[in-house]
Amino acid sequence: ATGDSNIVTGPLSGINNAMLAGRFKLYPNPASQNIFIDGGSQEILGIQLINELGKQVFEQTNSQKGIIEVPLSGLGSGIYTIIISTKNGTVARQVLKN
Repeated sequence: ATGDSNIVTGPLSGINNAMLAGRFKLYPNPASQNIFIDGGSQEILGIQLINELGKQVFEQTNSQKGIIEVPLSGLGSGIYTIIISTKNGTVARQVLKN
């Protein structure tokens, strides 16, 4: 169908991917200003935010543990994909910006 698009960011599947995805908390969702990623003890190596058109609108590449704030205030309303990279794998989650 027209309008369909694929976002290819690297391998998003793996043996431990379901367990890894459960270790992250994203809140609030939906959000208007910021979204917070709580990785617990997981070290987050990078974060990408992708819009509905597949364009990267935010990237953070410094490694951190704990709670990370991702700014959404300059973005339009819509559904975004947030890609979280760790040494154990990559997780993609949907975020609604209102």
